[in-house]
Amino acid sequence: MYTKQDFNHDLYEICTKYHVKYQLLKNYVLQVIDGTTFIAVLSERDDVDWQQLQSELQQLQQKLPQNGAQLAESPIQQVNQLRQAGELNAAYRLLIPYAQDHLDDLYVQQSLGWLMYAYLKQSETNFPKYLKILNQLNTLIQFQFTTTDHYLQRLLVSILWSLRRVLKGDSEADAQTKQTLSNQLLPALKRFVGGASAFVTLQPETPSEGADATYGTPGYQIVKLLLAQLDEPHYFELFDFIGLTWFRPQDYQLTTYEQDKKIGTFAERTIGHYAKTLLNAEPPLATPQRMTNLSAQLKPILSQYPDFKWLPWYQSKLLVKIGQPAAAFSVLVKFAQRHQLTYWIWEAVADLSSDDDRFNCLCAALQCSTKPEMLVKVQQKIIPLLVQRQLYAAAKYELDQVIATRQAQNRPVPNNLQQFTQTNWYSATVAATDRATLTAAAKKAQRVLYADLPDTDIFVTYLNQAKGVVNFAYQDHTAYGALKNGYFYQDLLDDFEPQCYTALKVKLRADATKPERFQVFAVAAGDPQFAAKFKRTVSGTFEQVKDYGFVSNNSVLFKTKHRVSPIELESFFVNPELVQQVQVPPLADVKVTVVKTWRAKAQDWQWEVTDFIQSTPYEIEQTTFSGTFVKVKDSGFLIDAADNTRQIRVTSEMVQQAQLADLAVITGIISQKWQPKLKFWQWTLTAVTAITAPDPATTEIDIEGRLDVTRKGFGFVADYFVPAALITAKHLTANELVVGRARKSWDQHKQQWSWTVFELK
Repeated sequence: MYTKQDFNHDLYEICTKYHVKYQLLKNYVLQVIDGTTFIAVLSERDDVDWQQLQSELQQLQQKLPQNGAQLAESPIQQVNQLRQAGELNAAYRLLIPYAQDHLDDLYVQQSLGWLMYAYLKQSETNFPKYLKILNQLNTLIQFQFTTTDHYLQRLLVSILWSLRRVLKGDSEADAQTKQTLSNQLLPALKRFVGGASAFVTLQPETPSEGADATYGTPGYQIVKLLLAQLDEPHYFELFDFIGLTWFRPQDYQLTTYEQDKKIGTFAERTIGHYAKTLLNAEPPLATPQRMTNLSAQLKPILSQYPDFKWLPWYQSKLLVKIGQPAAAFSVLVKFAQRHQLTYWIWEAVADLSSDDDRFNCLCAALQCSTKPEMLVKVQQKIIPLLVQRQLYAAAKYELDQVIATRQAQNRPVPNNLQQFTQTNWYSATVAATDRATLTAAAKKAQRVLYADLPDTDIFVTYLNQAKGVVNFAYQDHTAYGALKNGYFYQDLLDDFEPQCYTALKVKLRADATKPERFQVFAVAAGDPQFAAKFKRTVSGTFEQVKDYGFVSNNSVLFKTKHRVSPIELESFFVNPELVQQVQVPPLADVKVTVVKTWRAKAQDWQWEVTDFIQSTPYEIEQTTFSGTFVKVKDSGFLIDAADNTRQIRVTSEMVQQAQLADLAVITGIISQKWQPKLKFWQWTLTAVTAITAPDPATTEIDIEGRLDVTRKGFGFVADYFVPAALITAKHLTANELVVGRARKSWDQHKQQWSWTVFELK
């Protein structure tokens, strides 16, 4: 039956294909206009294949009823009216014949879906009838849960809410009843959702029927109910088609409750339960395909969420089951590195190791504190290895422990161990009293866990022999190569004796609680180029300050200039103990070994002298000098008459000792003196040989002129400077005619001689 709706749909398809007006096409097909008029209207179009367009329109005309009959009305509207009136059976009889030929029509899909939803909703309390209707719906149509049509999404969500209500059922129903219902419903549900997990996240733009973001979509709630209610075979069937991609982002995050209870996230607990159930199941449920699929799905999850606690353990078990021991070992080692090492972890690592590594791990398992009965499996594995290594005392100790444990439990001793009691070595050996002989091997087991750690260059900066602590420096490549300091305990190095100020190549693992504390494995000689970053030989000048000192390099540069910018100077600290030990005279030329060490108080790295290689006493450079003394507070400086830029420092002690007067001409001895605070060498007056008192005839003059006062209070008479205090004291005003006397003075700012008025009237 070809309906008006079908006609409109087909005509619209042609309209959009050729970009021709819909009404024009309709008038032509219904013969409201003839072909000549139709072509004339579109004669200007040169982008249309007229022959193809006319052929498609003629095919559409052939579908129309002949002899003036009218197109049949679509039953969809009538079906919807009957459904809304509650006449479901009448609507069903009218819709089904039409729907069978029009299932690709979106309106038909929606009408059929809402009709079947009405049936489902009526029978939610009658499960056999409900299941029959759901199966009938699955027979009639297969919905696409990836649809983007909002109306169809709303329909599918409504049906999912109905399924959720049925699964939830009566709160008073027992667990067996709910399990039976869930088991029977799962195949129909799987068929309804197309055997895929898209239904879990389906939610229309406008949520309806109490959708709550807290509890998730109806599909999500359905999955959670099924996980709790299905038996084991159906539980596996559910995971077969939903996989692990249905979790919400918040399922991977800890809630406050989960943090308080110290349990994993919902996603981790759910996946872990599935993995554990699968590992404990027997064939035909525990199939290699299921294990392979789960392992493949776990890989990206563990990569994205490396902090999940137990999933790596299950992943390693799965990899063993599917025949990938190398991959299992890699995952297991990373799991072991992040957990407190218990006997069962060591046993698992031993099972994936061989030869000495296997033996060492079993020894480590026996060193763990646990109940004796928990170690029997470990003892079964290690006793033959102890016998093989002729460690008979240790083997007898473990065998006696197994026998005592089994007798206390009224259980038999394993046959492979019972046979050892009949051997000659057993009767001839005195058992060990403890497991001390296994301690060395147990310590070596740590290397198995951290063999994949990268080699790290370290430089030993300090050895605390009393506490057995080794302090070292290293470059943190996760922090752009920044220098970091750390420490570890020397007993981790077995028989290796580290030397201070040497480089080592080690495998490091930071402590989880103290980032600066490390565990160290696989020690070897270090890289000389790396050591050069922390230890070198320099030449310089030694300067003592109180009981400590500094060695400043580039000494030749400093001694040949009056002043050097501090940026050109590099100083190396000399601790008081070394100063007292070497007794190097001040300003000596020295060659020293310097090492970069961490200063805890300053929280910074500092170069420090560790050894004086050679020392040459410094002969202080000195010469005679004559210049005019300029007094500045208690001290001052000498100005060279020939070169104003050359200034010689005069200390306050020298001023007081020689009773130097301002502007006196001084002749004396000057020497190079190191200024620690200023970080440069400076010529300093060290002895006075002659003093010429200032001559008023050359240092004072009479002045006369008008006073010019500045805004800051000081003034000038011609080029003679008048201090503000003098102007204030004499109550002078600007432009007054004044007379007075001026004294010669040094202008530090202009670096030249000038005159300063000291008397006015």
